[in-house]
Amino acid sequence: MRFPYHGAGVAIIDSENRVLLGCRSKKPFMNRWSVPGGEREVLLNETPIQTAFRETLEETGIDLTCVEKTGLGSWSLKVPFFSWTTFFFRIDSYPVENLKPCEFSVLKFVSFDEIKTLGLRPFSRFELGKLKKKIQNG
Repeated sequence: MRFPYHGAGVAIIDSENRVLLGCRSKKPFMNRWSVPGGEREVLLNETPIQTAFRETLEETGIDLTCVEKTGLGSWSLKVPFFSWTTFFFRIDSYPVENLKPCEFSVLKFVSFDEIKTLGLRPFSRFELGKLKKKIQNG
């Protein structure tokens, strides 16, 4: 990871309020669970949402530009030399068999109870906690 670092990701929620998470198979954060996401392409002058959509396609095979989805908000972390934004979307029907894990050894929808048992990437508990509150509060 290089600094300054600017990245983004997507937390996808299914109709059962489970979150799509993957266990990273590459550094950084190898063997840690996270939402799909990664570093902004500076040369492409990407916005955070463009980064999040590109990384989701690259890491899962889900093209968010072609999928019916409902936006649920976002969460951001900004500290010196590091920024990250996670966008929250509900996708009520997506065939799990169409998922194409890349950079993940495992990619699956997990409940918020199961999330408590996973070894998460740093700051994931904060982003997923914010998402859980959004879902609970409607």
